[in-house]
Amino acid sequence: MAKSKLTIVERFWAKVNKDGSIPAHCPELGPCHVWLGSKNSQGYGRFRVGERHVCTHRFAWELVHDPIPEGLCALHKCDNASCVRESHLFIGTKTDNMQDMIAKNRKVVRRGDQNGTRLHPERLARGNRNGSRLHPDRLARGDRSGARLHPERLARGSRQGLAKLTESAIAEIRAALSAGSRGVDLSRQFGVSRCTISAIKHRKTWAHVA
Repeated sequence: MAKSKLTIVERFWAKVNKDGSIPAHCPELGPCHVWLGSKNSQGYGRFRVGERHVCTHRFAWELVHDPIPEGLCALHKCDNASCVRESHLFIGTKTDNMQDMIAKNRKVVRRGDQNGTRLHPERLARGNRNGSRLHPDRLARGDRSGARLHPERLARGSRQGLAKLTESAIAEIRAALSAGSRGVDLSRQFGVSRCTISAIKHRKTWAHVA
């Protein structure tokens, strides 16, 4: 006699170990139900349903509850990506997930050779794959530019991080130039280049100062 086919649910639970570890930070939840099948690079289980693969923790949630609304995530209280125990899950946004990671000190910042751009340089969107090439219409140019929309936020004059001079020094330089002082002498006095003095004189810079 031919063996009967397993249902999707039976096939799912056949790949789960219900005697997983108990989360140290919330032992009251009981042991994790650990997915033993294939997983993605982040440790989340993958389960084939028909012609597509689904995340096992989302599938486990939806076995008990309604489908997860679009844009929301199934998050782990236990912090075990391979856990599919429904009581270890909760629904939230990606922002909720990030805040949960930060609250539990789980957010890992990879620097140097461990940074994603070093490990996978081929994934960087360069050249024609860059967002500015693919979607030039999204670039904020002209009147949509931040400098046009919020000119009050621009760091001008002494508020600019690299500024060596202050508004009072500019006024003093302009007064000295009007009185006949040489640019070379003023550049030495104020510790800037002669080009800077010339730009101040012709109001190419610091034009907002009288």
